[in-house]
Parts: sequence; structure tokens; C-alpha cells
Amino acid sequence: MIRIEELTYRLPDGRAILDNLSLEVPTGATMAVMGLSGTGKTTLLKCVAGLLAPASGRIWIDDKQIVGMSEKRLNRVRQQMGYVFQYAALFDSLSVYENVAFGPMRRGAKRGPELDALVAERLRIVGMEGVENLMPSELSGGMAKRVGLARALALNPRFVLYDEPTSGLDPITARVIDDLIIRVRDSLHVTSLVVTHAVNSVFRFADIATMLYEGSAVATGTPEELRNCGDERVRQFIEGNSNGPIRVV
Repeated sequence: MIRIEELTYRLPDGRAILDNLSLEVPTGATMAVMGLSGTGKTTLLKCVAGLLAPASGRIWIDDKQIVGMSEKRLNRVRQQMGYVFQYAALFDSLSVYENVAFGPMRRGAKRGPELDALVAERLRIVGMEGVENLMPSELSGGMAKRVGLARALALNPRFVLYDEPTSGLDPITARVIDDLIIRVRDSLHVTSLVVTHAVNSVFRFADIATMLYEGSAVATGTPEELRNCGDERVRQFIEGNSNGPIRVV
């Protein structure tokens, strides 16, 4: 599981982006973290991945507390993680095959039947069979996101971190990505942490959800529990109302 305890992250000017945040993602579950842009969602993912160092607090990946861990030990923990970037972040100069195979090859895998089969299988899982020889420039936004997910899965992670996986996609393609998140959870039994502002997606794929507001979790529960939450900030965000306690500057 992923357990976050009293996590605080501050900018150099002292402003807290995450403020005493505590969350827990049960093993095998998909947690959605939703909230306005700039409320600390991506910062949370980067802290969990060990890419940012919080000012205080603890982050447990299974039984390992990673805050303050040496880079060498942290890299061993990261080997259990797949990270799906907001805009796919494919390597433009590499083919789809080379993008998906990038992680395994960095770990010493050589191109051959075994690696070919792994790449083909991961592309099959995301519905992208037969595109190994295409370049990123030949992919649509939705296709690139699916290749990005295949690349994350190529390392057989136990945890997958998704950063705004449906951002910039049309509703139909967004639904395809939502369905993939469910399929990956059910077929590979991974524990997933998804940050998003897409409320409809949260109600489709999440087992548990939380809403961040000004760096803190204001409500956590099943999607249905959040839908019926009495907190006016949560209701305003879910319903997309311009009137309410949340003021957009």
C-alpha cells in the first residue's frame, strides 16, 4: 500500500502547497485525488515518487519509509513504480517499441524474442497492437497516452502513479483511458494513485477518492460518499458550480 502521513511541502517562499496531508491507498485499490488546478495534486505524486523532498511528514511504500532515504535505496523502491505523465512524455526520437522497451533496456534487457513479446503484450493491454514501428509524431494525443501507460507497465510495477491521465482528451478518448485504468488494476493487480480534476472519470474508475483544497484533504471516501458529502467545497467542485465557498482567482 501507499501511506502518507502528515505530509507538508513548501515552496522556497515558505508557502505550503501540501499542508499536513494524510492519505492511505490500500493494496490493489485505485485512489483518485481530485481538486482544482494548483492545489498540490502533481506535487503529491512527485513526493510519492521521491522526485521532490517534503518539508516534513512520512511516505510509506509498503513497509519502507522513503522520506530522507538515500538515492540508491530510493531507486530500488522506484523500480516497483510506474509513472504515467500528464502529456505522455514520450521520447520523440525513439519509436513506440523503443519507448516501451526503454525501462527494461536500462535494466539490462537486450532486444530479442523475450523483449519483443513483453513490448507486444504491454501494447496489447492498452489496445495499441501493431504500432511498434510508429514514431511519437505519428500518434494522436490519446494514442500517446496509451503508449505512455504501456511504457510504465513494461517494468511490471506494483504501483502506478497517474498524472492527469485524461487531460486534453475528448470525452470518448477519456473514457477509453478510464477503462484502461480499470483494466490495468484488474488484470495486473496494481495499486494506483491517480490525480485528476475530471470528476466524471473519478466516478468511473476510483475505489476511493479524496479532494484536496489548499493543500489539505477535505474529504475522503468512496466516490458515492463524496457525491453525498455535506462539505460545501466538495459539492461545489463535483457539481462544477461557480457560486460557493471556492473562489477561483
